[in-house]
Amino acid sequence: MTTICRNGHPRTQENTIVYPGNPTKPYCKPCRHATVKRYQDSHPHVAKSWQANNREYVKAQSRERLLRTEYGMSTADYSAMVLSQGGRCKICGVTGLKLCVDHDHKTGAVRGLLCKHCNFFLGHVEGYPGFQEACIAYLEESASFRCPKN
Repeated sequence: MTTICRNGHPRTQENTIVYPGNPTKPYCKPCRHATVKRYQDSHPHVAKSWQANNREYVKAQSRERLLRTEYGMSTADYSAMVLSQGGRCKICGVTGLKLCVDHDHKTGAVRGLLCKHCNFFLGHVEGYPGFQEACIAYLEESASFRCPKN
């Protein structure tokens, strides 16, 4: 195998795609992606109709890519975490909702799975010092306010 492709990209194991149907003809990933992109750009109706006809597959692949790139985990890792938490949010314990991956934004370390409400709230508490106290003060103030009856 040559060390560079015809466009000058290095042929490394990480940079090469080998399809099972044709193992003797490896593809350069950057060149293959560029070819696919050119085709999709010149035939947008084909890509859109394929995506529409394969919505579940596209959704699963998108989820898998997000887990891998953002959190360094697979769908199997996610499923194992769901099972280990009993399908519950790690903060409020709610079940039946899709759980979000909670991670430390500084280190990137995954902490657990949360419902979307707890994940959203935790993001605000973590990102803004004093947010939690401001929420509590607001709720206490609102509880003491009563509308005058007509």
